[in-house]
Amino acid sequence: MKVPVIESDNFNVYYEHHDGLTWIHCDVFRYSKSVREELLMGMRLLMTLRETPLMALHEHGDFKHKKFLKMLGFSYQQTNLCVDGQARDIYRKEVI
Repeated sequence: MKVPVIESDNFNVYYEHHDGLTWIHCDVFRYSKSVREELLMGMRLLMTLRETPLMALHEHGDFKHKKFLKMLGFSYQQTNLCVDGQARDIYRKEVI
């Protein structure tokens, strides 16, 4: 179950707990330099409140998403074969 942790006119950020890990989801409605700064500020705040890393799932071939994850400070951890038979990358953001 996804739980909203940031709600904005420009984007929403959700946490989802699965197998003892916290996975992050982000829906961006409008993107600009000011939205990017708002999102980065929100992520900094979220990370100061956390004691464990955040995880993100990445679909192969989605270059914008990969750039987005790196901009937010996520780093590649590993590639896993998912239950649907598709290989996906797992990214991790460490606690500050």
